[in-house]
Amino acid sequence: MMKQFEGQMSIIRQAASRCKIYAASYNAHYWYPWKLSKAGKGWDALDRSCIEMILDSNVQDESVTNKEVLAEAIKRRPAKVIPKDYVDDPEATRESLLEFEELASNESEFRSEIIPVIQRDHVDHLEKHAEFYERYSYLAIGGMLGIEPLEQVKIIKAVRDHVGDNTYLHGFGMGTSLHLIKALRHNPQLLDSVDMSTAEQMVMNAKTTDWTFKQREPEFPLADRSGEVDMRVLPMPYGDEKSVVNAGFSMSTLVMLNYMLTDLVNESKLEEMFYEQLGFDELEQLLANADPREQSEVDFSDMASAGNTSGSATLDSFS
Repeated sequence: MMKQFEGQMSIIRQAASRCKIYAASYNAHYWYPWKLSKAGKGWDALDRSCIEMILDSNVQDESVTNKEVLAEAIKRRPAKVIPKDYVDDPEATRESLLEFEELASNESEFRSEIIPVIQRDHVDHLEKHAEFYERYSYLAIGGMLGIEPLEQVKIIKAVRDHVGDNTYLHGFGMGTSLHLIKALRHNPQLLDSVDMSTAEQMVMNAKTTDWTFKQREPEFPLADRSGEVDMRVLPMPYGDEKSVVNAGFSMSTLVMLNYMLTDLVNESKLEEMFYEQLGFDELEQLLANADPREQSEVDFSDMASAGNTSGSATLDSFS
């Protein structure tokens, strides 16, 4: 089991040289280095199941306030925290950021890094408040849920071109698409990190996925009494400690996603799969016009004390 874990961490570490994948998580039954949890949805065990936690303000719950997010951040001590944001309302989101910063300035026990979220239209908003955002070295791209994958890549590239290479960019709510995977492979650090809920949502929806990351109901060949074989959907098991079973499926999906961002995967087979699934579409032209970025090695040496400070889990043994 230890050898398996070491192999998984090696893959995740290599993938992070292109883009760090955070698991949007409710399940504490698997250990993964980087997780994101929504305000009001976390607990001690979940915080201990990773090295670094992002506390998200839970944009889908309008009742959540900045005061509540701040109180939870002080209690849980995540590495990074997202103030309350408003989908497709960049001005309200910026005002909320200012409110959160003012509240946090009066709390001596607050230690997390505050991450500004940029809503659509992202570049227009950044240009309008250029002087304001110049003081941040870390920005998150929001408002991407429900946008077509190719359009997501266009938005990401436009924001990256605008802010330059020295600003850390995180992508929120982008799902898991082959467009994004291909863009990140061809343009390392197009995004520095992204969070994905596919690994846990898939199992909660009683579905599985392959390396196209399209969620499907699991089908298996079953023969009837006459010997005729038919493909049938078999339900996932339900019962006590089901979250332990779910955790295994979720971790395998996360490892597969990370694997597809490494140089370990067969490049020619992967490009063949990209072509079969995507064809030669507009993404090819978009990537052809992008300057390739140098890949960088990820240093895990200082991560043991980042975010969750319990010291219960580190990657020191695997770096």
